[in-house]
Amino acid sequence: MAVLSVSDSAWEQWEAIVGDRIPRSVVRWFVGGTVAVHLTEALAVRRITRRAGVPDAGAYSRSALAYGFPAYFAARRTARLATG
Repeated sequence: MAVLSVSDSAWEQWEAIVGDRIPRSVVRWFVGGTVAVHLTEALAVRRITRRAGVPDAGAYSRSALAYGFPAYFAARRTARLATG
């Protein structure tokens, strides 16, 4: 989706296959929303792991930024184990 939102040639290929049923502005909106959700998750993971005293909280935060909810749940589980 990110490539479709920024590359004109990729968008033209997509449009040739799918047509104009989905406007490019909608694709861009979804990409922006996805980025916002992942940033929010990464900030939440950083806070959770730092409060629990988990070593290398930044690694968990970067994982959440890249992978989203699975990394968030793993960080919560780790924080729960760290606090007892």
